[in-house]
Amino acid sequence: MREEDNNNNGNQNNQDYKIDFEDHTKEFTQEEIKSGKVMSILAYMSILSLIPFFMEKKNKYVVFNAKQGLNLFIYEAILYMIDSITASFMPALSFIAYFFELLLIVYSLVGIIYVVSNQARELPFLKRISFIK
Repeated sequence: MREEDNNNNGNQNNQDYKIDFEDHTKEFTQEEIKSGKVMSILAYMSILSLIPFFMEKKNKYVVFNAKQGLNLFIYEAILYMIDSITASFMPALSFIAYFFELLLIVYSLVGIIYVVSNQARELPFLKRISFIK
């Protein structure tokens, strides 16, 4: 019986650390996905994420992707400022910021891949630390 208790506790701990890739595709119609594909791709392209965020309020699929893209852009801007300010006197911190900037580029590519494959998935960890919800 003790082994069973240990297995249950182990499974519960594994679920706590599970990376969340919430799929919201069923919340949108195929028409919304098809008509919003180009603007949704644009949403993951740094400062261009402002265009779909402010221009496409009617298409819920575009709004979903624009919020994620805008959150990525905000983090890119913050990291760019940290990198620019600390480059001359704290190269280690500048390098760390640069590393996270590269990670955000990968996140943007993942978001674009989701859009191209007609999916609406949340980017991992972004939901927990987002500015725009």
